[in-house]
Amino acid sequence: MEELQFVHVELKRDTWVSPKMSIRDPFDAVEVARALIEDLDREMVINIHLATDGRVINATICSLGAQNSASISPSEVLRTAIVSGAHSIIMIHNHPSGSCQPSKEDLNMAKKLATVCNLVGLELKDFIVIGAYGYRHS
Repeated sequence: MEELQFVHVELKRDTWVSPKMSIRDPFDAVEVARALIEDLDREMVINIHLATDGRVINATICSLGAQNSASISPSEVLRTAIVSGAHSIIMIHNHPSGSCQPSKEDLNMAKKLATVCNLVGLELKDFIVIGAYGYRHS
């Protein structure tokens, strides 16, 4: 008879975002992320996980895509947020084209993620697209 093997989930903290910062509005979130993703030649999606008071718990790279798309899996989005004990998520991604206009796919994903987050007790606080000419949030 084989033994049952137990596992545990462990969270490893990277240091690109200071856990002492707070995000009060979309502008704060953009300022945190802009230097990391603004000038990339491909889309990158990052999630910032927040406590109930707006304090940044941590952030994670959710997807690194192609020049005009990035695949996002709701389970990947939620995994780190749940383990981190986040109250809410801000999702940010860049458009290498420079446009900050969300695509139809962006809007559909934001809607889908908001629904999935709500089901597990998280809030998708914002979905932000950064381009060379500014940002848009929903």
